[in-house]
Amino acid sequence: MLRRLLPPLRARAFTAPLAPLIGRRSTALSTTAPASPHEVLGVEPGASEAEIKAAYRKQALKSHPDHGGDPERFERVSAAFRLLTDPQERARHELLVEQRRAVRESALALAATGAAVPALELFLATAAQAADDDVAEARCGQRVLLACTASKVLQQRRLHTHTSALWRFLLERNGTTAETCNSWFAFCLRHGFTSDAMAACRHSEAAGFEQSDLMRSTLRQIRAYRKKREAEAASARTPQAE
Repeated sequence: MLRRLLPPLRARAFTAPLAPLIGRRSTALSTTAPASPHEVLGVEPGASEAEIKAAYRKQALKSHPDHGGDPERFERVSAAFRLLTDPQERARHELLVEQRRAVRESALALAATGAAVPALELFLATAAQAADDDVAEARCGQRVLLACTASKVLQQRRLHTHTSALWRFLLERNGTTAETCNSWFAFCLRHGFTSDAMAACRHSEAAGFEQSDLMRSTLRQIRAYRKKREAEAASARTPQAE
């Protein structure tokens, strides 16, 4: 239905305006994001200079090495304070936040039109710059993963590689849900990536997610098979009565 409503779209139409942000290649799928300077100091994005200074003093006292604090934490607090109180650095940071928001919107648009690999590449290639809104990042990642693991999406090795990176991205940010876990499990099972499928099962059980009918039935079959093999092994070890 969506394909009929939307005109044909090329990945380049979305990625070209964002080329300076993405770089020449998008194969390095970094998923380690630094903490937002606002989160480090515990202030809202629109905080005043006085609020930022007050928050810095509070955090610096807690984390200063001379007071038994963590030196790395103190460095992060100091760096966040410098960034938010330097007009040029703050403007640059806000520009990156806006660019990242544009990336999320473009990745979702690509995924909606069936361009799964470009959507994943676009979202993940700039994940290291996703510093200001982990909730928005996780929600966007969830929607991209669901679109790219739908049963109508054809099997592609590149797609599995990229979707695996997105799944790890969500795991690292506690951004998985029952829906994404079940969808990722079905995708892996459908395309023969059984180790990833079973890892999704274990994650689902550990997180207490509601499992899909497919996941439950698969687990029942596996357990029944294991039970049968154990019974056969036990029978083979038992001496036969004469």
